[in-house]
Amino acid sequence: MRGLDKVEVFRLLADDLQQVKEMLISQKLYKGEPYIEVEPGAHHRDLVLIHRDEERKLDSKRVGLFLKAVHSLWRNPVRLRANGKTYSYDRRGLSTS
Repeated sequence: MRGLDKVEVFRLLADDLQQVKEMLISQKLYKGEPYIEVEPGAHHRDLVLIHRDEERKLDSKRVGLFLKAVHSLWRNPVRLRANGKTYSYDRRGLSTS
C-alpha cells in the first residue's frame, strides 16, 4: 500500500482536542471568511466596519479590493478597523493609519 507510508499519526491531548474543536467550529460558522461587522453609532455618511477576529489577520491586499468594492456601492467613505490599523477608502483611494 503506497499511500500508507505518507500517513502521519498525531497524539492529541485534552487541550489539543479543545483547540481543534474551536478551530473547526469557527471555520464552519464563518466558512473560512472574515467576520466583519458594521460599527454602530453616528459617523455622518461614513461606513465604519470592524474585523472582530484578531486571531485571523486579514490580507492587506484583499482589504483594498474589498473596500474599493464596498465604496462603489456605498458612495461615501468606508473605513475598516483590522489588524491593529484603520484602512480607509474614499474617492482618492486607499489609505492606512
